[in-house]
Amino acid sequence: MKNQIIKTAFIAIAFTTTISACKKDENAPIPDEQELITTLKIQLSNSSKGFMKTFVYKVENGFGSGSGGTIQIDTIKLEPGVIYDAILSVQNEKATPAEDITNEILEKDDEHLFVFDSTPSSGNGSVAVSDGSKDKNGAPLNQTFKLTTGSLGKGKFGIQLMHLPTNKAGTTPSAAGGETDLAVNFPVVIE
Repeated sequence: MKNQIIKTAFIAIAFTTTISACKKDENAPIPDEQELITTLKIQLSNSSKGFMKTFVYKVENGFGSGSGGTIQIDTIKLEPGVIYDAILSVQNEKATPAEDITNEILEKDDEHLFVFDSTPSSGNGSVAVSDGSKDKNGAPLNQTFKLTTGSLGKGKFGIQLMHLPTNKAGTTPSAAGGETDLAVNFPVVIE
């Protein structure tokens, strides 16, 4: 009889545990689903030179996908020693119509950070970034900024979008922390 009571109690506890484990926690936070990002555009302009051009980096199946598909990378061609106004926009061009993810980044600007690097870091073929835009808390976002070209030469301009950075003052992905939503390297020709 004692064994029967113990066995029945064990089955009841196991059943209760199984049922409660299957229930959804109604107070659990809903995870932020990452958007598919296929395209980064950088619009550069200099009104005194009458210059305005958009350069595109597009990965057909999205950044971070297992199979990128067709990739389009524009070469940024600029004049030496010029300051350009820069605006970054991010899209999902797999959606119909194309979805502008820039608005979501701006709405959640405290959760995002654009960081940059130039190869070389100075001199021939280099670019430098300054005066980046801020988020609602006054911390860097860098969706808009000034881009200054170095002297004649070739180089690369890297742009990374960090999601949930742990250090908004970070100027590299490792210093900023968080997840990398996209990472690109535009070829640069200063002529």
